[in-house]
Amino acid sequence: MKFESPHPFSPEREVGIEKKENINKANNFSELYKILEEIGGLQSSDIFYDSNDLIDRIEKVREGKFGINVITRTEGLRKKVEELLSKENVDGKFTFENIKKALQRGEKIKVKVKRRKGQIEDGWRIDYIVDENSCMVIKDEYEYKKEESASKIISFEELQELNG
Repeated sequence: MKFESPHPFSPEREVGIEKKENINKANNFSELYKILEEIGGLQSSDIFYDSNDLIDRIEKVREGKFGINVITRTEGLRKKVEELLSKENVDGKFTFENIKKALQRGEKIKVKVKRRKGQIEDGWRIDYIVDENSCMVIKDEYEYKKEESASKIISFEELQELNG
């Protein structure tokens, strides 16, 4: 009998879950780099990325030299980098001016949104500014499920509360 690697009940799987939890805890790039250095790197399905390579790739994405696809999805790293880039693009403050400037630069600002039932979801991005107090957010295409609403108007205050 052949199992996927790592086997769902193997110690390697538990280590992977721990790495993902650590990566998810990063609130900024400095913290993320420190975590990557501590874990030494990430094993994707086909290659191992050492921490220096990962940090170098992230820096090049931040500088606009590479697209986000050079970051592995392993352990949620690409998602975390996208989240941190969104915060960086608005200087950590979801204000009218910061969002306006980021959108004018063509930035995709990924955000968390609170749904009607109270759950907080990733996978949203700011589409456009509605007025000086709010903006329209839409569900990213790859995360959209047809049975859900795919857009919502949200205040900058709520954006800051959920994402700041």
